[in-house]
Amino acid sequence: MSKPTITVIVPVYKAMATLDRCVESVVSQDVAGGLACILVDDGSPDDSGKLCDAWAARDPRVTVIHQDDLGVSGARNSGLAAAGSEYIVFLDSDDALRPGALQLWTPRTPHRILSSAGTTPPMKTTLRR
Repeated sequence: MSKPTITVIVPVYKAMATLDRCVESVVSQDVAGGLACILVDDGSPDDSGKLCDAWAARDPRVTVIHQDDLGVSGARNSGLAAAGSEYIVFLDSDDALRPGALQLWTPRTPHRILSSAGTTPPMKTTLRR
């Protein structure tokens, strides 16, 4: 299987109430070249980790990383280390992407790390490959 064009990284901590909406908004995106979603369970004390596992079981584009509580930056870094796509999107677990949001970014944007939810401009950072 080829690498997806976009990987969406979602740090997850105490997200039982919002995670389904968040992940559904990601997997419903239509992206040329495909997409992947990495859910990073950051040691959440509730059942968010089990919900992440349920998403991974039902959609092959979703993968889960379980780790001790390293904070949102640590969760994003873990997701970056596991990502293998040309573009990266960070999305908070209490946010959702609007339909078609990821189509707005590729392939026109020169930036490789994109901000969450399409509400702010892309970050001026390029991943080294």
